[in-house]
Amino acid sequence: MSYLSRQAANSKIRSASPASVLASLLAAVLLLAAAPLARAAEGDDADAREIQFKPGHSGASVEGTIKGRDSIVYTVRAKSGQRMIVEMQTDNATSYFNIYPPGNGPGDTAMFIGSVKGNRFSGVLAESGIYTIQVYLMRSAARRDETANFSLEVSISAATPASTGGRELAWPEEYDATGDLPCSTGEPGFNRACPFRVKRELPDATIWTTSPATPAGLRVLYFRRGRFSSDDAAEVRWERQGDNWRVAIGEREFYLVPDAVIQGG
Repeated sequence: MSYLSRQAANSKIRSASPASVLASLLAAVLLLAAAPLARAAEGDDADAREIQFKPGHSGASVEGTIKGRDSIVYTVRAKSGQRMIVEMQTDNATSYFNIYPPGNGPGDTAMFIGSVKGNRFSGVLAESGIYTIQVYLMRSAARRDETANFSLEVSISAATPASTGGRELAWPEEYDATGDLPCSTGEPGFNRACPFRVKRELPDATIWTTSPATPAGLRVLYFRRGRFSSDDAAEVRWERQGDNWRVAIGEREFYLVPDAVIQGG
């Protein structure tokens, strides 16, 4: 290589050093500061806390506090085809949650990353097993030893037939019985009558009825293995009352479903 060639090569090497290297280092630092704590830091409480639902409920609420590099891990058991909804309320905008599929946990690939998608997850589950929810602070906030008080609302609805997904609901042309269900809106007074049709597949049943909150609309109730779910992601609660089921959809719709509607006779 000639003297001039060596000089040109050295010139290129020198021109790439101070400003560009400093910029690259600065960019790397910023990326690390913004990255979520995907793995619980050493010294965290590594014991997962199981979320359990009360009998007749499809959801539960948990509260907690995290500080600095700490994180809290929750687990919940669900089945393939069920819809899970997780919503987080927090007083620190840099706290989020991740969700991991069965067999995975903090440090593995997450199926939902809160710092990217926000603090609400709603989706139909692809696998049966134990799902893991990790609540954490972003790395920059963790380094400042910030604190976050939070609550998580977790609900899991029973699997619903895929045939209704994304299509407008309509009364069934074939059904086993019809009549009126005691219903109400606002509070469970059951002071109204909602027309219904039922298709039985004993011991299960599917009930189409008008919604007391939206009389022009339909509500579909699925009764599967002693549990109720509905045609959308609203929380469903139910309990026994004599020979009836008291069913609540969210905070606005209430139905009284007699056993005879489900079982016939």
